[in-house]
Amino acid sequence: MAGIGIVSAAMLVLPTQQAGAGVADAPSNKGTMIALENAQGWSETEVDQIDADVSIEEVTTTYVAADGQQVTVGIVARDGQLPADLNAEVAGTLIDMGAMEPLTPAEKSGESTVRDKPMLQAALARAQADQTAYDRVLVPGAVDQLPPGLERFAVKEESSDLALMADADCPNTWWPNTLTVKAGKSSVEGRFGQTEFVWGPVRLGNLKCYEDVTFEPDFVTNRYDGLSYYSKTILAWSSTMPSNYWDTNFGDADEERVYTVGTSRASQLVADNTYRAYFRATAGNSGSDTVKINLQRGNRTPSYCDSTWCIFPRDTKRVPNSGWFDISGSIGPRTFFL
Repeated sequence: MAGIGIVSAAMLVLPTQQAGAGVADAPSNKGTMIALENAQGWSETEVDQIDADVSIEEVTTTYVAADGQQVTVGIVARDGQLPADLNAEVAGTLIDMGAMEPLTPAEKSGESTVRDKPMLQAALARAQADQTAYDRVLVPGAVDQLPPGLERFAVKEESSDLALMADADCPNTWWPNTLTVKAGKSSVEGRFGQTEFVWGPVRLGNLKCYEDVTFEPDFVTNRYDGLSYYSKTILAWSSTMPSNYWDTNFGDADEERVYTVGTSRASQLVADNTYRAYFRATAGNSGSDTVKINLQRGNRTPSYCDSTWCIFPRDTKRVPNSGWFDISGSIGPRTFFL
């Protein structure tokens, strides 16, 4: 099930979406899910107490820096159980993303356009000090089935109008100028994959020309040979994009497994900033793999809805243009200039 960006007034009750499904074929894979959000945040102990009453599918924490940048980390239940040490899972995810990389002199002076590492380091310090505040949990069921005291965190969403508007007449070069792909063994558990990307002002302006625009860097693995670096079991996800979400890989063709973390509000992206999208999964049956990245532009319908149930693909830029490229724990980052 995909994550939903923080909202100040309401929580959402909505069915889950098959990844990449179209308007007419967007089935539910788990039935109705309830997102509970707490602007003040729950402690790890309080999350455990909620989990004892209702079975939590996913819990997220969002760190917002003084300049407004944010990083969201989502931890996913495994076989119906959350990990015993949530804060360690969050810390491990942030380390994988590069929070422990030393700052360059330009970054220390604030001159670099790579603005996310100081934010990641601050979020990591909170997690390592067991001060992480969890602002959202996802549980199955309906609002009227919640135990007393929890219903105040959930508000029902209106039904969605799935009619798509015609695309605006916009320049068609909307994808980032650079893309870097990383993969390897996680510092905490499993294996991770990450994309890093930067838009220049012109291309980002082209992307924002579209109405209610969304963006997803789909991390697609080649499993035609039956071998895979990652399993289907997602352990965690994270992103520095605004209004971010994890899109389930339920229903994807097994020959091409797709791992997706996107933004429902690409209009809030900033030029010359490095954004990251990260996922972590249990190990597959191979020590290497070949992948492609499908950069996908879409739309929210209706415009007020930020869940993947309301996001529909409109255009895709494949990287590389043809073929696949290798990943493994021993192969370094791969950068593409687009």
